[in-house]
Amino acid sequence: MNKTNNIKSDVNGFSINYYREILESAKNNGYEFLRIRDYVLNKNAKTEKKIALIRHDLDDKPQRLGAILDVEDDLGIRSSIYVLVHTNLYNFLSVPVLQSLRQAESMGFEIGLHSNFVEFAKLLDTDPDEILAKEIEILRCHFQIDGIACHRNIDYMFNSLPYLEEKWPSFKKSLSLLYQAYDQELFGGFQFVNEGLSPHLGWRSLTPEEVIASGQSFYLSTHPHWWHRVHAFED
Repeated sequence: MNKTNNIKSDVNGFSINYYREILESAKNNGYEFLRIRDYVLNKNAKTEKKIALIRHDLDDKPQRLGAILDVEDDLGIRSSIYVLVHTNLYNFLSVPVLQSLRQAESMGFEIGLHSNFVEFAKLLDTDPDEILAKEIEILRCHFQIDGIACHRNIDYMFNSLPYLEEKWPSFKKSLSLLYQAYDQELFGGFQFVNEGLSPHLGWRSLTPEEVIASGQSFYLSTHPHWWHRVHAFED
């Protein structure tokens, strides 16, 4: 098995038990966990601590987020969750999803926008700036929104990130945002750890175990639909 797919866990791969093992290992090695909002607001504070930022991109199967947050809550950890407004895979305004997200925010988890607004603007033949502003406005009807993380499925044609980066100073001011989750200032001093398809599901580069063993601060990005309690087909 190559390094990309070097999943150090039980036979179920990306299981909730494995996720707990990752977080417990980081806690036992002295890491401090922060929501991305908290880090951005305090990034100039001098600290010798090892920092772990955790973000969850809610692409599909929002019902799987609960198990992840249960683990984090049990360990006293809070993370940042990025929610899609335009998607055919779930409706964040449905009662079950909205209830779970509202409960998460009330418990101290951060809610942010997950978006491929350029793609949808092209499909809808409208202004991408207008799409982005409306998505944030809709989410802000229910949540405090300070950050955005761009989204791109493997079958999407357009990547919103270059456009967002080009216009970020304007968007940041006009939309009252604190950060975008791929900002290079945010990545400074952090190892980025994420799962993905290469071609099968695995860690894209370093594993969490390798980064924790090195003692480096890290930024962990997950997709809850790939994490399961028992097996990948449970729901």
